Amino acid sequence: MATRRRKSRLLIPLCVPCLMLLSGCLASPSIGRDFHQRVVFIGDSITARWDLDGYFGKGFINQGLESQNAEEIAARFQTDVVDLKPDFVVILAGTNDVRAEGDLALAHDSVAAMVQMARTNGIKPVVCTVPPVLAHLESAQAYNLMLTSDPALQVSCDYYRALTDANGTPIPGALNDDGVHPSILGYVRMAAEINRILNSEAAAQLIQSK
Repeated sequence: MATRRRKSRLLIPLCVPCLMLLSGCLASPSIGRDFHQRVVFIGDSITARWDLDGYFGKGFINQGLESQNAEEIAARFQTDVVDLKPDFVVILAGTNDVRAEGDLALAHDSVAAMVQMARTNGIKPVVCTVPPVLAHLESAQAYNLMLTSDPALQVSCDYYRALTDANGTPIPGALNDDGVHPSILGYVRMAAEINRILNSEAAAQLIQSK
């Protein structure tokens, strides 16, 4: 009997992440095969390490590169996004600027340049707040405020809110041990946020107009 109890206690922690992943996916509407072939994600390692096929199905294009700041991401926007002619681009840039305590105004301007370039080329930009960076929560909040306060950016995807509680503190288990990159739970919650945006009425109208 004691052996059975020990086995049960071991199985519980193993099953909880799987259940959270399943519940998160079931709670999120599907984007759909005909839609998701026209979405590019651009960003740093948070994007690069995201298994988009596993979360959304075939067709999403991952243009994340490790260790890049917002200015470096913007420098490749033409080739990595515009030249692919997607309907949507999901922009996540600035985490490494926050981590390095860099020039957040420059990071904001780099995001603004990407947004302008996308719109000029008929691409709908989805601008995202950066997820929480455990060692730099105040800087991440300050940078996100710069993004959300700029009406020209029309920030609609709030990863920070998706991964934090009402006090702005990261939800337990949402980040990996490095305090920067999302865990499976974190990516599930981010995927739900993206699904919410891309299944919105505004997104549907844009697709119909193509």
